[in-house]
Amino acid sequence: MLRRDASNIRMNVLKTVHKIIIVFATLCIYFFQSQLYGSSILRVYHHESYPPIEFLDNIAQSTGFTVDIFKAVAEVTDFDYTIEGIPWDSIKVKLVSQNFDVFTGLYYTHANTDILEYSTPLLTVSYSLFVRKGSSIHDLLDPIKKDVVILGGGLSSKLVNDIYSINKIKKVRFIDEALTLVSSGTYDCAVLQSFQVSHYLQNSNIDNIISVGPKLLSRNLCFAVPKNQIELLNKINDGIEIIKSNGKYDKIRSEWIHPYEERFISWRTVQTYFIGIVIAFIIISIGVYFWTRILKRAVVKRTVELNREIQERTKIEEDLRISSEQLSDSNMMKDVLLDIIAHDLKNPAGVISGISDMMISEDPKNEMVHMIKDSSDNLLDIIINTSMLAKIAVGDKLDKETIDLSKMILKIVDENQIYLNHNDMTIENELPESLFVHANPVINQIFNNYINNAIKYASIGKKIIITHEKDASFHIINVIDFGKTILTDDRKRIFNRSIQLDLEQRKGHGLGLAIARRIAELHYGEVGVKPNQPVGNIFYLKLPV
Repeated sequence: MLRRDASNIRMNVLKTVHKIIIVFATLCIYFFQSQLYGSSILRVYHHESYPPIEFLDNIAQSTGFTVDIFKAVAEVTDFDYTIEGIPWDSIKVKLVSQNFDVFTGLYYTHANTDILEYSTPLLTVSYSLFVRKGSSIHDLLDPIKKDVVILGGGLSSKLVNDIYSINKIKKVRFIDEALTLVSSGTYDCAVLQSFQVSHYLQNSNIDNIISVGPKLLSRNLCFAVPKNQIELLNKINDGIEIIKSNGKYDKIRSEWIHPYEERFISWRTVQTYFIGIVIAFIIISIGVYFWTRILKRAVVKRTVELNREIQERTKIEEDLRISSEQLSDSNMMKDVLLDIIAHDLKNPAGVISGISDMMISEDPKNEMVHMIKDSSDNLLDIIINTSMLAKIAVGDKLDKETIDLSKMILKIVDENQIYLNHNDMTIENELPESLFVHANPVINQIFNNYINNAIKYASIGKKIIITHEKDASFHIINVIDFGKTILTDDRKRIFNRSIQLDLEQRKGHGLGLAIARRIAELHYGEVGVKPNQPVGNIFYLKLPV
């Protein structure tokens, strides 16, 4: 009984001592950690051989993606630090002892959140399966017994722990050793970090390694500080945000990461793309087939429509041919009619006008004779104007020649001098001595009409002025009278066929100005009238220079 009590007492004492030791050790670690962070120089560590993420170069200097990122962060946050590359085993020891301030490149794992604080992720890193070219292995899950190489410890080991088709696992410390074993055929495949393999292959003579299957695992790479070092972590995260905003992060990533991205195209990826292409080809082929059928139907339908249109066009062309023949016959009849007007009607009217002149000379006061004279003159004007309008109304192109308008208008003035004298009127000719234009002689009808109208309907003004203007495009000849001003609404109407104004003493059928307009159009010119100041009208002709 006493022996049992002594044994129980001994056990209780041992438990108590054990608890005291644990509490003491915890206090020591906490105190040591506090003293370290209180130091002005941060102790920074990284893996010595993990290119291009972090490693020691040929002269044992720390370099790589995470190292340069930390240096950039330290620069903007004013950190003082020492940095050192150490093996993975030493990293694990420092993690357990908390004998560090910052690790530059650790993967985020929830299991370590009780001893570590992780920064904003710096990079997402993926692991893949690598095999020799021509290997029958396309996936880590293929039911083929495989001899696998992994880097000792870390994520590679975790990826293959639950794969039952693994025959043998070889753990190595360095990436070159793993790739050499696969390249030589000693082992079938290796589970490795993609950036690291791409970096090594670009700087080695190995060219028979490819990536197959999907990505096996992706993890975020972070900075890590001891648990509860929140102030230090926040300062590091602030630095990361600063270098991301100022472009320094992108520059470092371009240098260390971009050259090794998208280097490998896995067999599974090739299969996926191939299947996608085949499916797309099938869909396109089906679409082309149905589109071709629809197109054939459309072509047949359109062919029928075109045949119908051709038949209709043929009928229209035949109708046009018949109409053309009929028009030709009509033109022949028109020419015959013009001959009748020009000869058979004009001669009797001229005889009547001549006899009436003789009768007036014998009996000047006989009103009936004057009426016969006026009527015969009007009839001659109608015959002449109708003949002229019929000749030019069909739109035939006029033959043109060089004409001196000054000489032509002077002749028209001379021909009308007797009428000017009879109405006690004068003409002021302000045209240049010579005015050459390219026109048909029929253009004299315009000036003859303008001058005759001014004598007949503006004699009250006692004067006519003929002027010439020229701009960049046109010669402008003006016939100016001082009679009654034509109203605004009537200025365009008077050039229409069969329009005459209710002016005093005006008689006739309104053909003269319509003929003038048509002659001007055939010369690509323009006729018109505008008011004279203070009274009267300006009839003008514009001819291209």
